[in-house]
Amino acid sequence: GRSEPSLHSYLVDCFLHRAGPTGIPVLVTVDSPATVERLSTLAERHAKVRFVALFEGGADPLSLLRVARTRSNVSLAVCDLWRIAPHTAREVLRVWLYGVPLNKVFAVAGGTTMVEGTCAQAMWVREQLAELLAEMVAGGDLDEKDAILAVERLLYKNACEFFALPFPEAR
Repeated sequence: GRSEPSLHSYLVDCFLHRAGPTGIPVLVTVDSPATVERLSTLAERHAKVRFVALFEGGADPLSLLRVARTRSNVSLAVCDLWRIAPHTAREVLRVWLYGVPLNKVFAVAGGTTMVEGTCAQAMWVREQLAELLAEMVAGGDLDEKDAILAVERLLYKNACEFFALPFPEAR
């Protein structure tokens, strides 16, 4: 009925109000311009909540970049776009690497509940990320040292820090 959108907004606001003090991040799927605007509004209204925008296409990655630049509590992640359109995912990631601090970007972000699917996606993303960073080094946008730092941050350090996970031991 007519009360459903209002009730939904009320419940989301209640949830976020309670989530903020816990420090637990809230993952938000972004797949349209409307969800970018909604995320921006929620991030402004709930400044203590840490949001991760899971970009799945359908929205302008630059508008999402603007949200991450203006809201300190919003981080960005490329999600299922790696499987759907890997070249597009690479270009989105390239734009984000130029536009937001490296610690606010995740190269891998779920998209599957199967362990095998997660492993396959992580392997695919590693290959795509290596190609992207090699292009950036060859183009003079990064040096090798910065590319290695980017790989570490994008593939595990950002996630470990953000989700309070232990760092993998050095080999």
